[in-house]
Order: sequence, then structure tokens, then C-alpha cells
Amino acid sequence: MGSRGFTFSPGAIHSGNYHCALGTAGSCSLVFQAVLPALLAAAGPSTITLEGGTHNPTARLFDFHQKTFLPLLAKMRVETEAEMIQPGFYPAGGGKIQISVTPAQKPAPLELTTRTFNHIGCKAVCAQLPGHIAIRELNIVREKFQVSDEHLDIVQLGNMAQAGTGRFLTGNPTSHTLTNMETIKKFLDVSFQLNKVKSDIWEIRL
Repeated sequence: MGSRGFTFSPGAIHSGNYHCALGTAGSCSLVFQAVLPALLAAAGPSTITLEGGTHNPTARLFDFHQKTFLPLLAKMRVETEAEMIQPGFYPAGGGKIQISVTPAQKPAPLELTTRTFNHIGCKAVCAQLPGHIAIRELNIVREKFQVSDEHLDIVQLGNMAQAGTGRFLTGNPTSHTLTNMETIKKFLDVSFQLNKVKSDIWEIRL
């Protein structure tokens, strides 16, 4: 207390397996960003396991690193693997991620000279909450942004059939979605209803 300065004397950088439990909902992503430069300068691959918050309102989410940031490192020839073992939300925390980094012997220059847009997607994640909460969140997003994903439709059809009831919004049902509805009916005594909400929004109800 009361110090006006400090001395930092870094030693050699060693690759290896590292573990850090924050003990709170502190951002795992921020810790990863802090140690990444050292991991990239190490002589060999490293794996870091972080416990804390994976989804914080004031920090980058784990999904951002996995889907956006790490693919950019791949363009620089840096090999990475990222896994969210358990989500952890603010303020409870309890999340756990594991990221492996293999530095490039000679990193490639990063050139982002064009803007590309592939698709819009959404994912709802729950921790120690009923699954129907995630489905409700996805339905809200779909209604607002008119997002359609036949693969997600198929998953939700199965979930509803197991639960025996439910509904969700989607875009114009594809033949894939309709086929899976008929297939489920062959195995379970269920009946799906298709209701047109708007020109390109449909409700599937069980």
C-alpha cells in the first residue's frame, strides 16, 4: 500500500499446460487475451484451462473468440482449438473453457482487405436453467430478425416431440423440415400444426 511504482522482471516464456480458476464470474476471455501474446511467443504448444465467466455483458464472449478471433489467428498459421466445457454467466460464474495454442514458426501476415457476409445465425445457451428458456429466446430472435435455420428446426421438432408440447417460429418451412415432421409422426403419437404468421414467418406448434 502506498507504493508509487513497481518493478517487472519477466523471465523466459515456457509452453505447457496452465490452469486458472478466477473464483468469480470474471471474464475468461479477458484472461485469455492477456496471456495469448506470451503463448504465441512460446517455443511449443500450450493448453490453458480457465474457470469463471464465459458470457459477460462487458467483455467478449467465448463464442466471439471461437467463431471470429481464433479463425483470424488461423490465417496467420497459428493453430488453435477451443472448447467451452461449461457456460458461466454473470454474476454466478461457474464456466469452464479450454484453449490450445500452437504458435507459428513463421507467422503469416494478416490481410483483411475485403468485407464478406455469409449468414446470420443465433445460439441460445443456458446454465442450470430449463431448456425451454433457450427455445423462447431463439423464437424472439427469429421473429425480430426473421432468421430461418432448417437444422435448428429439426432439433426443435425433436425436442417438442419429446416434451409432448411446444411451439416456435421459423421462416418458410423447407422440404427437409416437413419430411422430419412426417417422420416423427411415424414413431410418436403427435400432430404438428403449421400456422402462417406473416408472409415469411411461420409458427410450428405441437
